[in-house]
Amino acid sequence: MLKVLDIVIDVKETVGCVFLLVDITPVYAYKEGGEKTDVIVGYYYTCVLPEKNYRRLKVKVLGKQMVDKNECPAQVAFTDLKIKLYTRKDQYQLAASAIGIQKA
Repeated sequence: MLKVLDIVIDVKETVGCVFLLVDITPVYAYKEGGEKTDVIVGYYYTCVLPEKNYRRLKVKVLGKQMVDKNECPAQVAFTDLKIKLYTRKDQYQLAASAIGIQKA
């Protein structure tokens, strides 16, 4: 049986093509058992979406920081952006990830 995580979402239809970067925060590693560590494994890039009533989207990109926070706000583009649905406490949530980000 298919599950919510099996759904592939059309990214352009869902979030549009214009991403305005407004914030950057670290992604931390977790130990087995769910304990957070001090090890940074990537960054969340928070963007507003002008084509979608300026709603926010937080995109996880693993690896080193690719855009400087001092450049916010800036228009950016993501490499291989993917969006998935998942459930948390009986509510649907959206998770976005990419393999890269650059200024557009």
